[in-house]
Amino acid sequence: YTIEAFLDDGEKEFGGYDVIILWQPFPKIGIDQRNQFDFWRDMPGGLEGLRNVVARAHNKGVRCLVNYVPWDEGTRQEEVADAQAIAEIVRAIDADGIFGDTMPGFPPEVYEELKQVGSHLVLESESVPMFEGIQRQVGVWIQDIVLHPMLVPLPRWIEPRFKCFGVNRQLEDRQLLIAWSFFMGMGLVVWENVFGWWNPFNGQDRAMIRRMKPLLKANSDAFMDANWQPLPVPDTPGLFANLWKAGDKTVVTLLNMTDEPINKASVFIPQEAGFYHYFDVWNGCTLDTKFPKGEATTVQVIVDIDPQ
Repeated sequence: YTIEAFLDDGEKEFGGYDVIILWQPFPKIGIDQRNQFDFWRDMPGGLEGLRNVVARAHNKGVRCLVNYVPWDEGTRQEEVADAQAIAEIVRAIDADGIFGDTMPGFPPEVYEELKQVGSHLVLESESVPMFEGIQRQVGVWIQDIVLHPMLVPLPRWIEPRFKCFGVNRQLEDRQLLIAWSFFMGMGLVVWENVFGWWNPFNGQDRAMIRRMKPLLKANSDAFMDANWQPLPVPDTPGLFANLWKAGDKTVVTLLNMTDEPINKASVFIPQEAGFYHYFDVWNGCTLDTKFPKGEATTVQVIVDIDPQ
């Protein structure tokens, strides 16, 4: 396995991966009676070989999820239920949790089996779970939706600690997807080899993600703000803002949905009494600020912002 080369390339091109999904059955499952769990066992070196891969990823600070496919129904049946079988794979290779392929959340039995392996392990699904399911997992893919700043993913709104990741495997122009994910304080799925169709992120995409990732991580406390809110941007059509807080820190994300740069837009930020510095952390510079008369708790921040 060339896991170090793969992760080093991710560091160079995207600023590094936080999590990788080990996705075993495509495209061969169904050509014989081997089931999804057999495919794990048949990898080079077997489960011990995969355990070594996971350990090497952990050495670089990267977590690993194993893929589970609930639609594997026409192959050899395990002697135990799927929930127990996938939990045993996690235990055997020391993975960090399970990714549910096509799943809108996980049934309670998968959650219970995984808890028996370790309380630190996580569940993440491909589709958005019902409210009850949010209690059993930590993350979900947000894919193939209309990318508009006024359309907030529901789990992102009702539980800001819930991890959402923007993804659209079919897009060739990903600039809006990347910008929208950052605007929502979300992560992003890097998926380039779509079951044999090579759909790479271009150089501009990669540069944007390298710029975005450290800002998301540095402000992760704010992006879990239970009271985050949309922020009106008066007199600037096409410019949208979200406001997040963590202690004395206020974070505002901006998204320009026009095709032209917006010069000197005013964003009015509610602020408690005190002395604050205002920075454009995307471009690395200070911002012009004004205190409107009669509004001592509101600060007018002057910004420039490029399209998307």
